[in-house]
Amino acid sequence: GVEGQSSHTWAIDLAALYEPKSWLRVGLMWRRLNEPEFGTPSGSAIVLSRHARAGAAFHLPKETLVSLDSDLSSQGFEDDSWREISLGAEKGFFERRLFARAGVRVEVGSDRGKSPAFSLGAGGRTRFFRIEFAYLAAAAARDRAWWVAVTLSS
Repeated sequence: GVEGQSSHTWAIDLAALYEPKSWLRVGLMWRRLNEPEFGTPSGSAIVLSRHARAGAAFHLPKETLVSLDSDLSSQGFEDDSWREISLGAEKGFFERRLFARAGVRVEVGSDRGKSPAFSLGAGGRTRFFRIEFAYLAAAAARDRAWWVAVTLSS
């Protein structure tokens, strides 16, 4: 962007989650159904295209979860587009009051996929809230991040 200039818009997303068995969940997600558009200082427009993703989570014995998800459509722009594929696992302890997570993400269709991104996380829950911590590490500095979330519940 240009310093001192801003643009804003809105987007419509849609998701569906289906649990055919107690050990299996499958989901679909569509982002930016209305293809939102941002104006630039030069008067041209940047259009964010629709994006679809699908995934499945498998609840295994001993408080273990394994998940796999993939882009159904490309991300990025015409000259630099890619698709992401992610694999993750979560292990719960003490009736899922504590949990540890790990994952890997690769980008296919571009040079970005040469260096996968890895994530590690942990968290816990009580009757009133849930707290989660995660770290994402990748070769590209743009993909390194710490993440913290607190969710209140009744």
